[in-house]
Amino acid sequence: MSLIQFFTVARHLNETKMPDAYKTTSDAVTATNSVLSASAKFATKKVAENLLKYCALGVVVKDLIPFLKPDQPSAEMKKLKELESKLNALSTRMEQGFNGIKTFVAAHNFYNKFASKAATLMSYMRQTMSNPSHHTKGLFQRAVVDNPPLWYAKQLIEQLSIYETNPLKVAMNELYFPQYETFSKWKEVINEVLAQFLIVETYLNGMFWDANMIGPNELRDKLKELSEKMDEWFKEYHRVNNTSWTGIEKYIHHIQDSCQHIGNEGKCDRIVKEFDDMMTNRAFTVLVYNDCGGYDNHAFYGHNALFSFRRGGCNIAVFRVTWEHGACASLDDLLYDETIPT
Repeated sequence: MSLIQFFTVARHLNETKMPDAYKTTSDAVTATNSVLSASAKFATKKVAENLLKYCALGVVVKDLIPFLKPDQPSAEMKKLKELESKLNALSTRMEQGFNGIKTFVAAHNFYNKFASKAATLMSYMRQTMSNPSHHTKGLFQRAVVDNPPLWYAKQLIEQLSIYETNPLKVAMNELYFPQYETFSKWKEVINEVLAQFLIVETYLNGMFWDANMIGPNELRDKLKELSEKMDEWFKEYHRVNNTSWTGIEKYIHHIQDSCQHIGNEGKCDRIVKEFDDMMTNRAFTVLVYNDCGGYDNHAFYGHNALFSFRRGGCNIAVFRVTWEHGACASLDDLLYDETIPT
């Protein structure tokens, strides 16, 4: 191509494609902002609503690579760098979310196998925006060929369908009883990882697969099914705490055995704090009082009550109220109802 031909192509690009390129990139920025502004547990849902924008972005970056100059920023180049920064913030949020679950045994394998892969692929993808060139495009293509985001996402979804390999359920099993905070943190991190796989899969589809949307649509449908399964897990954990005393009894014994150095009020405060985070629609009343020897019977009775007497220097009684109470009902709405809060 002669110099005259190059400037002719560049001028034609400015007159025709560049406005579309700016709008496409701006749309992707808006889409990413919507993901960031929503709760992490809605990440896959918000990305799924904007698949065509990420796919169009892949097409535009591929077409404009010969003409975009990072050291001579055009309006389009500035917008691409803004988008790269937003996507980096999404990866950072996932990393921060992982810090809240890394103490669980299942977290190490989850991070090495899935979270780190998603972050790495996003990094290669972002390089095609911050420094668009045939080189960064080639590096990104090699990365997604060696580590296909669709394959990893499907592997994670498959592992989530099996109890023994489901990191959320394995983590919940480490607790005395299912708790909101742990469930919510794991749900958020899983959704953040899958959202990144979905973004990368959609972007590469526009860049390398003529925007046929086969992979992105397949993954979107699988994520919708996963969301419905997570809703069922949420209900299932409530049923456990609503009807079973097993985990609660173990926790009460733990408090009696390990907290003999603190008074009855301190023991009660610890129990109440844990019960406040319990996944349940029930309310609890807790009594902690001195171990009173010399008698065999107490005036407590009922299948909705649990007693642990003469252990650790104290007696503990727990009563379960069988109707829904306002605080938990509100939290249920927030964690279970998949409606974006306004």
